[in-house]
Amino acid sequence: MKDNTFRVGIGLMFQGEAANYIRELELAISAKSNVYDGLSQPPHITIKRPFAVTTAELDKVRRAVDELANEIDPIQLTFEAIDSFGSSVVFLVPSRKDVLRKIYETIVQKIVGVFGDVSDDHERNNPVFHCTVALNLTEESFSIAKNTAQEGFSEAPECARLDKVGIFVQHDDQWVTIYEKELGHGLVN
Repeated sequence: MKDNTFRVGIGLMFQGEAANYIRELELAISAKSNVYDGLSQPPHITIKRPFAVTTAELDKVRRAVDELANEIDPIQLTFEAIDSFGSSVVFLVPSRKDVLRKIYETIVQKIVGVFGDVSDDHERNNPVFHCTVALNLTEESFSIAKNTAQEGFSEAPECARLDKVGIFVQHDDQWVTIYEKELGHGLVN
């Protein structure tokens, strides 16, 4: 097998009512903006921004994710707002940033032990926990996507549950889930 380099990210994944709400919001945005890239990944909150690994190193990332999953319980949170990264990504802002920060620090510690520091300055100083609902937007589609997200925000569930952690690989401009692990019964929550 060829030893290719991939960009991988790590996220906590929604199930049930929250996942359905996020998908409905993504579908509404896609239908109005004609940009469907938000549907290419499962509903999740990004915990660790993408970093480069080789094919041979993917097992090390899986082991770090397995350890993380065994250390944390499923998490319940709410959505606080709609926000964006520039004019190309629209996302839901989750609550419980203190808990998400602990999880981020835990996975980063595990990754640093294997790969060294793979965080950029922005992430290291101010990780932005988010649930993407639209990406790869143009200026025109951004306005449509953000307005549609704002319109649909009132339908957000009162409680959203994260009960899996996943590894995402970037392929072209899309993100593909390559590994999922249910959260265990750990201390962080």
